[in-house]
Amino acid sequence: MTNILIIKQGALGDVLRTTCILTGIKRKYPNSKVAWFTKKEALDLIKTNPYISRILLYSEKSILELKKQKFDIVLNYDEDYEACSLASYFMNKGSSIYGYYVSSENKIVPTNSARYYFDMSLLGEKPKNDILKKKNTKTYPEIIYEIAEIPYKKDPPILKLTERHGQFAKDFLRRYNLKKADFIVGINTGAGSRWPLKSLPIEKTVDIIRKIHDELNAKIILLGGPDQIERNNKIAAEAQVPLINAGCGNYIFELASIISICNTVITSDSLGLHISLALKRNTVAFFGQTAPQEIEIYNQGIKIYKESSCLGCYSSYDGRKPSCIDGVNVKDLLEAVKELSKQSLSIIILAKDIASFEKTIKSISEQKINIPYEILVTSRDKELKKAETKDIKVIINENTSSHLVEETLKAVKNKIIMITTDASILEKNSISNIMDEFKEPSVGCVTGRPFSLNTKNNIMGYWSHLLLDAGAHEIRKELSEKEQFIECTNHLLAFRNNFIKEIPFDVSESHFIPYFFWKNHYKIKYNENAKVFVKNPMTLESWLKQKTVNAKKHENLMKYIINGDTPRVKSFVNEIKKGTITALTYPKTMKEFYWTLLLFFARFTMWLSVFKKKSF
Repeated sequence: MTNILIIKQGALGDVLRTTCILTGIKRKYPNSKVAWFTKKEALDLIKTNPYISRILLYSEKSILELKKQKFDIVLNYDEDYEACSLASYFMNKGSSIYGYYVSSENKIVPTNSARYYFDMSLLGEKPKNDILKKKNTKTYPEIIYEIAEIPYKKDPPILKLTERHGQFAKDFLRRYNLKKADFIVGINTGAGSRWPLKSLPIEKTVDIIRKIHDELNAKIILLGGPDQIERNNKIAAEAQVPLINAGCGNYIFELASIISICNTVITSDSLGLHISLALKRNTVAFFGQTAPQEIEIYNQGIKIYKESSCLGCYSSYDGRKPSCIDGVNVKDLLEAVKELSKQSLSIIILAKDIASFEKTIKSISEQKINIPYEILVTSRDKELKKAETKDIKVIINENTSSHLVEETLKAVKNKIIMITTDASILEKNSISNIMDEFKEPSVGCVTGRPFSLNTKNNIMGYWSHLLLDAGAHEIRKELSEKEQFIECTNHLLAFRNNFIKEIPFDVSESHFIPYFFWKNHYKIKYNENAKVFVKNPMTLESWLKQKTVNAKKHENLMKYIINGDTPRVKSFVNEIKKGTITALTYPKTMKEFYWTLLLFFARFTMWLSVFKKKSF
């Protein structure tokens, strides 16, 4: 067991964005326990974090208690003297230290891995530190991963909401007569007293509120902190359009709950920005006196700023005009909100040969798709090039069968990727039903409901109906309603673009894609009205081959799972525990009951093959 201590008190937004390091820690040190030392004000930001085993709040008592503990690794991301002294104490006890500590000369100094950030911080040599800060191109998450000597994989910050948060959000929606279908925009344009030039001027805030209301028919929530009561009251009075002034006395718990119901948040570089990103909201972030390049936007938003010598100056307001925030204009903010609300779709058909995909293409062409879209076909069959048209692009992958490879992902140009197979026929409105789910920004992946095209009057057809209706459908429906992890189907699966760059060849897309989004704290949804009809194997031999390969690919996924952070859905044990009773209640006749018993033997044979099979 590797015991790790993180020291991060600092500003609340900094505490939240530092939580991204936890995923990297679990990846590098799977058998580890993490303790976090911080101030009381930050407790709500980390107390529900599944990767933190223990939280110690700043006090003389907790420091004394902390010093009794032994840690293998200490990550100190604070540069204040007290935090650095604590890190030095553990260094003297034999802990490996990353970050900042107090030297024998009683000076705050960095470890080798922290030198880059230290040199451009307030403790760095002036004016060299300001020059380095301007030249920096690394994001804050990238830097703290570098300090910890952990490979950076764009892991997001973690903020887990509880049922209490959800109830607060529901009550807020009901109180202000807001509905799920409403386009809700959160306005968080102020900032704390330390960095006044982060705030968007009141007149510009009023202007963007009016334009969003008039042009987008949005429901607007005005957000702010304790320092912005007078400012927000003035904004609400001058806007002269309907808006909800959420008040400035909200605790972090309440602020996060309100942000969680917003489709889009317009925000300064503040705590509101980091909550918005952690909760997967569409985020329009504007910058003036702070450095936009240090903010990782995680493919969730747009940064608005104007390049100038003033940008990222980190200066306090001294009455000079113009200020560095003046480069932010209302037109850019409005266009960013519009861009984030747009949908576009790339449909990828995984095809085996030219003869098999025409029905799939036809079912897609009969859909009502009211957004920009493209169709791509990927296959190893070179004959499919003959089917290429101005509306259908064909990508030949010579070394693979039907698999979503890097080359295909690079060819996609739209926001949402939808994959299906040449054995699938999409029912009318299936695509629109899938796309409706993506109006919620925290949804990363959506799957539809397969139906068997096989007749039920023979054993193979009956098995296909039982497995899809009583098995996959019921499980996905239950887990989706509980917002838990679900596995998807390759026959109809959609996900957000620009997140996944490649998929390992030894796993299925329908296994890997939902896992990827789940570990990055996105929701996975199942839409049972997005129907897709599938032709299933007609012989026992082909059935066993298909099911064995599919189950083996699922078992292979375990190689990529961090510290068991994703629940198992498909496994031999789960099939016995959860599938037996469901399967036995499905048959309607004695013949079907007999076929069900034979299915148990067939599935047992399949699992034996999976455990024996080293590869496929």
